[in-house]
Amino acid sequence: MSRAQLIAGIAFGLGAALVIFLSLIKVDLANVRVQQALVAGIVVSSGWLMTFLLREASVLLDRRERRRDMIRAVRAEVELIKYFAEKMDWDEAMRDIRAAYDEDPDYKPLIAYGRQFAVMRRLVAEIEILDTEPQIRAVIDMYQLLDRLEQLEQRISDAEFSQISTDRRVEAVIRYLKMQQALPEVANRVLSQLPRKGAVQ
Repeated sequence: MSRAQLIAGIAFGLGAALVIFLSLIKVDLANVRVQQALVAGIVVSSGWLMTFLLREASVLLDRRERRRDMIRAVRAEVELIKYFAEKMDWDEAMRDIRAAYDEDPDYKPLIAYGRQFAVMRRLVAEIEILDTEPQIRAVIDMYQLLDRLEQLEQRISDAEFSQISTDRRVEAVIRYLKMQQALPEVANRVLSQLPRKGAVQ
């Protein structure tokens, strides 16, 4: 049940309770004093209810705005990652890596571009912002791919990487490049799931 449905349910329940209460008690509704007491009670109760409803409406609005801003930021981040990944010829990059290691078994690859995905990290930490399972799955899939890429980058840049066999180093770098090659497709799934304007669905 959404927060809006909960609010509507409370309001309906309070109204129904008032009607039932008035139907059960034996009071002279024609009496002016009774009428004044009932009006005063209704006004006070309505004030409490309106305060609650306004507070809850403010919470809903804040959540909508935060969700919209977060999704806009994630879309921009994903579009930038996709842009750089699409510019590369990954098959050629893999051929170049193999040739470089064939020529020099001590070759040290340079990680020239590390992707930034701080906003996606925040979104994953607050995954309840997303509404549907496909949205959550698309974001989690891309986050896990980016996280594995980051771990591989750290491993390849580490001094101990040069101590392992050449075949294992080549295998690790090729796997790193293949994972980057998959980024545009994974990014497209995220972009297809997240609303362009961050609208609440």
